[in-house]
Amino acid sequence: MTSSALFSRIDTVIVRVRNLKQSKAWFQEVLGLAVAHEDTQENLVVFGLESGCSLTVWQLKEGEEVEDARRFQRSYPIFYSDDIQTVHQKLVEGGVKVTSIQGEAGDVRWFQFFDPDGNTFEVCQY
Repeated sequence: MTSSALFSRIDTVIVRVRNLKQSKAWFQEVLGLAVAHEDTQENLVVFGLESGCSLTVWQLKEGEEVEDARRFQRSYPIFYSDDIQTVHQKLVEGGVKVTSIQGEAGDVRWFQFFDPDGNTFEVCQY
């Protein structure tokens, strides 16, 4: 069957950060992500995920700022987990700012967490 979709998948999600060195360590140590590619000229690190989609952490250039979340609708990645309770607990134990788990068991459950730059991420389980 031929698809009429213009795209076959999402390749990467970009997250802008203020300090690449600190953020790289945070994504590796706290989230357990592995570096797939690093570009020192562009100041970015690409973390590979099992799904094939990657997460690109890209340092802001001097004078650049992330949009004010109060003024703009922000997009954010949603990670899937088979065990949302354990992920939530590990993030809390790691000192990560997290929201409480929402939703009912047997249905979609989710929570949000935030990196050191205040970027929003979500975890879901269904």
